[in-house]
Amino acid sequence: PKADATVIVFHGFGDHSARYDKFARTLNADGLDVHSYDFKGHGRSGGRWCYIQDLNDLAYDAKTMINAVKDQNPSRPLFLIGHSLGSLVIANVLASKKIAEKVSGAILMSPTIEVAGAPSEPALSALVAASPILSKVPTGTIDAEKVSADPDVVAALIADPFAYHRTIGLRTSLQLVRGGQIARKLARDIKTPALVLYGANDQLSLPSGSKAFYEELKSDDKTLVEFPDASHELFNDPATPEVIATITSWIQEH
Repeated sequence: PKADATVIVFHGFGDHSARYDKFARTLNADGLDVHSYDFKGHGRSGGRWCYIQDLNDLAYDAKTMINAVKDQNPSRPLFLIGHSLGSLVIANVLASKKIAEKVSGAILMSPTIEVAGAPSEPALSALVAASPILSKVPTGTIDAEKVSADPDVVAALIADPFAYHRTIGLRTSLQLVRGGQIARKLARDIKTPALVLYGANDQLSLPSGSKAFYEELKSDDKTLVEFPDASHELFNDPATPEVIATITSWIQEH
């Protein structure tokens, strides 16, 4: 009730908010009020499981969430923390001036700007044209072994009935790839203070994408931090204590 700031956590693809419980409680201990929710088609929310028709649908819901949370404590600073897909959603909503003016800062963890095995631009254009017809054609799965260097995290993820372990359809894959490209373009208009974090061993959201997004950010107040031994899920990694210390220190400074 006497928090220094409010935080909204936006989860990753195939993910859900309950997996961030420990992360959120650690932020609570540092004086932060934390909110989260399950994206459409994720966790306990309705919709076709982990199908993304249009990334703008997730952005619309995120704006609704931001407005609702900000209205609860209008004078309290509001920060957005996004992991992977959640970072793309944050980039999308911060492109809105009305939303950006409500946000004191954004933390983007392992943003999905570049993904391993993404098609070339000519092939991507052809696939986008075909995606309305071939939306359910499988394009691969999320390799749980690449999510974290902690074997207990990997085992828990595989056993989690609310985490997505099936094949990813063409339409959804293209929304993720295109979403990364769009986020880079939107970054050129984002002036919100930003902290970009990534693991050097991330094999899902490539480190080169995090660096490229950071370079595109227009904000005069931006920081890029690499965790040399970390994998994709920075909130579920041996490096997590250092990650959280970096986040809370940055938020307190802002």
